[in-house]
Amino acid sequence: MNEIIEKLNTYLSGRPGLVPLIGIGFIIFNFFLNLMLQSSDRAAATWLIHSNFFLHIGLIISIVGLLIIRSWSD
Repeated sequence: MNEIIEKLNTYLSGRPGLVPLIGIGFIIFNFFLNLMLQSSDRAAATWLIHSNFFLHIGLIISIVGLLIIRSWSD
């Protein structure tokens, strides 16, 4: 597990803007998901639309990514 974290850290240290971009991708995905599934009657689709699950996940990932960038730049 420690080896995986080290590899991930090495990869992300050279690409500091990648984590916030992934978060923005989740936010955009949430927008298109809401557009496509508005008329759906399935329970899972209704839950995803009303909870804005990917919007919240994207915001959390983006904020954590910005905090990581800020800590690396100091």
